[in-house]
Amino acid sequence: MLHSPIPADGWGKELPTQMLHSIGLKGFWTYYWNTGDRKTLGEVYFGTLKYLDLWELDERGLTVPREGEWRWIDWGDKKDELALYSAWHALALLGVEEMAELFGDEKRAAQCRADYERIKAAFQKEYWKGTWFKSEFVEEPDDRANGLAVVAGLADPEHFPGILSVLNSVQNSSPYMERYVLDALFMMGEHEAAYDRMKDRYGPLVDNDLTSLPEFWVPEHGSVNHAWSGGPLTLIGEYICGITAIEPGWTRFQVNPSPGSISRFDTVVPSISGDILVLLDNGELTVEVPNGTTAEVWASSALSDGAVELRKEKARTVFECGPGVWRFQL
Repeated sequence: MLHSPIPADGWGKELPTQMLHSIGLKGFWTYYWNTGDRKTLGEVYFGTLKYLDLWELDERGLTVPREGEWRWIDWGDKKDELALYSAWHALALLGVEEMAELFGDEKRAAQCRADYERIKAAFQKEYWKGTWFKSEFVEEPDDRANGLAVVAGLADPEHFPGILSVLNSVQNSSPYMERYVLDALFMMGEHEAAYDRMKDRYGPLVDNDLTSLPEFWVPEHGSVNHAWSGGPLTLIGEYICGITAIEPGWTRFQVNPSPGSISRFDTVVPSISGDILVLLDNGELTVEVPNGTTAEVWASSALSDGAVELRKEKARTVFECGPGVWRFQL
């Protein structure tokens, strides 16, 4: 088994869902995508396979929960634990499938895909109640389970209206899982709903005397400096500012803003390839591309000479830009 959290002196407990989180699409694979560090990914690959093999599916195709030493899923009440186990397992399978394909392990990639598709089919058959996802573990739908179903790809677009109603009305999650509830809203294209929920939930964490972000919604209840409360920082960069890596290590990235009601933002993404600076001010977009990288910028027109038109995407043109400072009309 794998211990979590790591590193920690003297810690020897398995937190099963956190370890599925770690080996999955939002864990090791995200580390690789942001760093391009194939060597480290190779060093953990076979241990990851051994850990994944500890997990089983029941006769329906749903994940059999592992107790570990601490069956912790999130702070707070009303957790739909059965649905969350399957969603985290699905994300783990997606992450390991990516790793297997990277290392040419076609047999393992195919096995991960087959197990993932089995979970997805069973998840929809057993847990979709016509308006939302819910297992027999809870009486009411949980925002965490419905949000993670979207993030893990277990929900299809026809499920989105019902899930949206849950995410607009239920607030069970702690800051740990809230990041994935917001992620789901953005992935469903509900940017304004995500922005409104973000302000509502995280506003009190920002509007206080602390200089850091606490572990809980009520700062007095835990650590006052906790990394998992920083989820909106990455989501704002990814979805509102539209800055995402196209290739591992950020050697090629895109800037495709969806600001909605926001008329101005000024942000820096400190990528491993250098700082990416993006400023939007009343429709004018300025992008600073670091040395050794290439950007694809989505805009209506280029205000700087030299930007190369690659293709048309919906109502925007995708421009290719090398290192330097570039200006566009969004």
